[in-house]
Amino acid sequence: MLLAFGGQDFIGRIRRIGPGGVELEAWQDITRIPEMAEPPDPEYDGRTPWSTRDLSPQQRWFYERGSSLIFHLHHRGVDAYKLQGRDRDRYRRIVLWVARAALNQREYFKAFETLQAIEHLPDLNYDELFFLAVGYWFVAPDAKPDDEERDDEEGRRRRHFLQRARRLLERATKESPSEAQAHWALGYIYDELGQYDRAIQENRVAIEKDSTHFHNWGYWNMAVSHLKKKDTQAAIAALEKIPAGEWWDEIRKDKELAPLEPEGEGPFGELCRTRAPGEDPPQKEASASVES
Repeated sequence: MLLAFGGQDFIGRIRRIGPGGVELEAWQDITRIPEMAEPPDPEYDGRTPWSTRDLSPQQRWFYERGSSLIFHLHHRGVDAYKLQGRDRDRYRRIVLWVARAALNQREYFKAFETLQAIEHLPDLNYDELFFLAVGYWFVAPDAKPDDEERDDEEGRRRRHFLQRARRLLERATKESPSEAQAHWALGYIYDELGQYDRAIQENRVAIEKDSTHFHNWGYWNMAVSHLKKKDTQAAIAALEKIPAGEWWDEIRKDKELAPLEPEGEGPFGELCRTRAPGEDPPQKEASASVES
């Protein structure tokens, strides 16, 4: 656990724990870092809202020491509920910063466990709600065939985590209705939970609020939800909104769209052939031959 949360840099640096908060040897130096090094935001260049990106040396410094600080406060029995005033505010900022960096580094369990430290505070802000929801989403067990009908322990755990992410994202969209990323993420979660009409609506809202980042993602996810509703025509209509380009290389590989036959002669196959860059998918060879 200690190594997982950034090393032993802060062992022995807690001077005093009392009703008024926590006194740390390097508290002020640590808490200045968020202003000096911007937290690593997601890059919108893939199907999911995170892609790996190296932290700067300054970001890495804060990531390691912030992780150690969170671990040692927890180890000493100090949490957000016992801190007060500015100490609590600083602690919340460090928790959120470290969790965002962990997501950026694809250390999803670390991000999730870090955010648990503030989950039950009554006044979570938009960023805390959103990233906590993403933490639940990313550590939920992977879907399996016929997942909606599974009733084993892993299936129940997956649904519990997705339901928790849903509730947090619903709070986030009420806290900041203009934030498109929360609507998009909520649409994705609704789809995973089988609430396809609500998924389609949330993706539509995300596109309306930020078409630059969520146009392609939104219509792609809408197509998947329409297809799960057995509405093939609406699924194709959504995909037709996505312009030609590299997105189509990934869309063509999406297993959830496989029933549309990406290499077939239907409208989806035609879209894949005309809109994806690079080589066309291999064509089926004729099975019949002329005997001499």
